Amino acid sequence: MQLAPARPSLRVVAPWPLTGGVICAALMAAVAWAVLSGGWVSSGGGAVVVAVAAAVEGALLAQARVPRIVTLVLAPVLALAAIVPTTLGAMPYDGVSSAGHVVGRYLAALLGGLGASSDWPFIVGLCAVLWLCGYWLAWMALREFRGVLAVLPLYAVLAINVLNTKSPNNVALPEAIAVCLSLVVVAGAHLDALQARWTRQRVPPLPGMRTRFAVSVAAAAVLLTVAALLIPPFSTADISSRFFPGGGGGTTGQGAGRLSGAGAIQFAGATVPGGALVSQPHQVLAYTVNTNAPVYLRVINDTQFLAGNWFPDEGSGTLQNIGFGGLHFKGGNLPRDRSLADGGVGAGEVAVQANIVLQPGATGQTSYAVFAGEPNAVDRSGIAFGLIDTSRPGSLLTVDSLQMDIGISTGTQVRTTALIPTASAGQLRQAGTKYPPFLLEYTNFQRDDTGGADVITRLAKEWTAGTTNAYDAASAIESHLRNPRFFAYTLAPPNVPDGEWPIVYFLTVSHAGYCQYFASSMGAMLRSLGIPTRLVSGYGPGVTQSQTGGRHGVRQQLVTTSDAHTWVEAYFPGYGWIPFEPTPPSS
Repeated sequence: MQLAPARPSLRVVAPWPLTGGVICAALMAAVAWAVLSGGWVSSGGGAVVVAVAAAVEGALLAQARVPRIVTLVLAPVLALAAIVPTTLGAMPYDGVSSAGHVVGRYLAALLGGLGASSDWPFIVGLCAVLWLCGYWLAWMALREFRGVLAVLPLYAVLAINVLNTKSPNNVALPEAIAVCLSLVVVAGAHLDALQARWTRQRVPPLPGMRTRFAVSVAAAAVLLTVAALLIPPFSTADISSRFFPGGGGGTTGQGAGRLSGAGAIQFAGATVPGGALVSQPHQVLAYTVNTNAPVYLRVINDTQFLAGNWFPDEGSGTLQNIGFGGLHFKGGNLPRDRSLADGGVGAGEVAVQANIVLQPGATGQTSYAVFAGEPNAVDRSGIAFGLIDTSRPGSLLTVDSLQMDIGISTGTQVRTTALIPTASAGQLRQAGTKYPPFLLEYTNFQRDDTGGADVITRLAKEWTAGTTNAYDAASAIESHLRNPRFFAYTLAPPNVPDGEWPIVYFLTVSHAGYCQYFASSMGAMLRSLGIPTRLVSGYGPGVTQSQTGGRHGVRQQLVTTSDAHTWVEAYFPGYGWIPFEPTPPSS
């Protein structure tokens, strides 16, 4: 009796190394998605590309059975090959384009980007961390067959992300997907280790074992993840602060120099209203000025509005002839456009000179110059950042920040000159609304599916009903926020429900917060009315200390971390940027 030949199977089964590489890449994509959903940075889509590329690179080397030492030597080259192309285009121009300078900026961002107060170095630092995780994951899972060790760095990233994010709902889905995929990776690596042992012992595996094992693992991973999401917690108490001091409320995610949700008051490079703060003052600078009037100290302008928060510009403008960049100069007058017709400065401004003694950390992780008004001159070389008209690339229309070439050490002295407006209320009422073209960027008011922008627009129209000009509208909003019948200053605002803008909850429910809540709310309201607006982050006047040494008539002001402050500036044609103070007294 002759047996009929077996019918060939039409099922196509992908080889495990290929499937494992795809799963590792998907896992890294989910991790990057989770981190970006946490709101650590306003834009950073390139991080997903870098994370996936790292997993692919590691998987290819594992499949090729490359020696470990070669894999280690190739790591820096492969990392740069993934990170540089995805981030180079977003690098803010700082006036120097030499190859050595670019290499230096990348080196600084790779080593300390996660502690930076601006987006680009933070994105580079984040990409470096994700690349290391992806490379390690693919190699350890597919070459060493050690699944638990492979996913441990990812779990650390996911834990930090979920414990510190301000929007847990936003990260829930990608984190759940990442956990589910990580279980598949661990199980796959475990099976590979078993098969390697069986091969050495010449034990043949059962036919179809891997397929059955893969289906079982996938089902178990999904069930475990779903169960973890659906089973009620044993307790609703937040114990994260016992293990992570200073956490539990979220930060902006860009390191020191940002206001932490449960930390001490300090200078913040962005305006992100968060959780409770505590006042633990220590001196950050001292200064004298050639005026008896109190002055606010400007460090950086926040011009980008996103979901109720404000961030410094990182080159995200959309105007055809206007771009964001930096110009290097050697000290003295800043390279800015001073033409009244162009609108970069206003008429009737007076110069205020400030002698400032800085302490480390006064301006966060970046060595910014400090000005007692609109920046005009400084005795240090550095890079001035702001908007540039491409038809006149040698001067800035705005000066949003000035990064000095020197670092800030104990007692660093800087002399700056700033311009302060002197326009009267009557003049501002008559200023009109014929704004220069570059100010279109300062009216951007992004909307999302939360409805927060619509609520702010409605309130702004209610509060300004009956006003006939931009100045009276701004004054009405300022007065309403400062009115103790409606709003109160507190360092311990209530928690904001998930999925709602903090400033919307502040305006409609809590009516209590600190300067970031008041300034962000007023700025958003002005933009909803079409009034060009920006926020300024820096310090209040500080306290007066008696001056000794025979310098009669000159007072010295001492400024501490608790004087960190954010306020509002609106633009009036012919007069420039006019400051407003919507925050009521803290006492």
